[in-house]
Amino acid sequence: MLEKGDTVVCAVSGGPDSMVMLRLLYAIKAEFGLKLVVAHLNHNLRGPEALRDCAFVKEAARALGLRFVSRRLVKGELDAKGESLQDAARQRRYAFFADVARRVKAQRVATGHTLDDQAETVLFRFLKGASTAGLGGIPPKRGLFIRPIIDVTRAQVEAYAAANKIASVTDSSNLTDKYLRNSIRHNLIPVIESGYNPNIKETIGRAAGLMREDNAFLEAVASQAYADALTHTNANAQTFSRAKLRVNPSAILSRIFLKAHAALSIDSDAYSHDVEAFVELVSSKRPNMLVKAAGVWITREYDGVIISSAPISRPDGFCFALKTPGIVKAKDAGFILKAVIMKMPPASLDAGPDIAFFDYEAVTGAIVVRPYRPGDRMRPIGMKGHKKIKDIYIDAHLPASIRPAIPLLLCNDAVIWAAGVKRSDMFKVTRQTKRVLRVEYRRTAL
Repeated sequence: MLEKGDTVVCAVSGGPDSMVMLRLLYAIKAEFGLKLVVAHLNHNLRGPEALRDCAFVKEAARALGLRFVSRRLVKGELDAKGESLQDAARQRRYAFFADVARRVKAQRVATGHTLDDQAETVLFRFLKGASTAGLGGIPPKRGLFIRPIIDVTRAQVEAYAAANKIASVTDSSNLTDKYLRNSIRHNLIPVIESGYNPNIKETIGRAAGLMREDNAFLEAVASQAYADALTHTNANAQTFSRAKLRVNPSAILSRIFLKAHAALSIDSDAYSHDVEAFVELVSSKRPNMLVKAAGVWITREYDGVIISSAPISRPDGFCFALKTPGIVKAKDAGFILKAVIMKMPPASLDAGPDIAFFDYEAVTGAIVVRPYRPGDRMRPIGMKGHKKIKDIYIDAHLPASIRPAIPLLLCNDAVIWAAGVKRSDMFKVTRQTKRVLRVEYRRTAL
């Protein structure tokens, strides 16, 4: 993990794990010629308690004669966009430590993850449906980051702290079962230890190690397959030959997807259902498909598969994915669609024919906008059966000359709204709706 003479940023929260890690690194500092820098991030979530933690770590660094670097996040920095508060905090935390390492020219950043953290992470990912890579847990070393005490249990850490009089502070957010990871720690693991395997943490730690070894081999194979299939890449999208993707088994396809996901720097975890969506799209006989998975858009266009950080819009062709939220101007077709995400249902759902409201959480796929095609049907709101779009247009007395310019909104190939005419019975806003998708249709001059 370390070389003699390394500069190491010690990520210290003030809890027992990071404090013991700091003292252990300090104990070998002279022998290995290490330069230690203590770094602490105040997420600005726990008020006076967080200030206490920062002051505590600062004093601990001063007592050891070590440089101390800290930062306090400002309000709004952790506003999650499609991610949980914990995920957002982790992203900012790692970015801060990496920035400190760059500033002090450190070769390593040491974190205080223990064997308990390893077990909790593997179980957390298992419950979420992670792939083999995810079930490999926390690697002892990955890039800049090292975990010196990853094979040590929390009980051993606490015993060492008590024996060596190493003080620490308690983060009250770790005591609540509000977060799944905490519930796993407080409830699931004790049940397994008492009723099934008293050494479950060590067992999971070994299993995670085997998973990482297997995954390393598969990753090497996938890296070559990824390079062979990739036809174009930029900061926002990766394009692959579908023919070259299809020759690979699903175990390799899943890793190709994860590599593209990582290349696009998406701040969202990828789980098994996301991978399955990609594999299904690649193998499907349907020529054109669009799905959203793990924060990216996957588009199938004949022999091309595009993984992009945003939906690929083609207003000029009048067939594109609706941006939610966002505004799309279809100049050639003569209309504008504006999508807004509302945090609560409006006072009235009757806003006229040019505005439609949908239960945003119920919308499971991309919303595609295109004109009418022969055979299109819809289940109009209030009706049990389906009705042809052509008949709906006839009932509305719409001239045949303007029907091709009317945008249809579809989700998973089902028409959910003929803009300005009639909406479907799908994704209705109810009392249980938490977030509302409001779509406004405006005609413009051609």
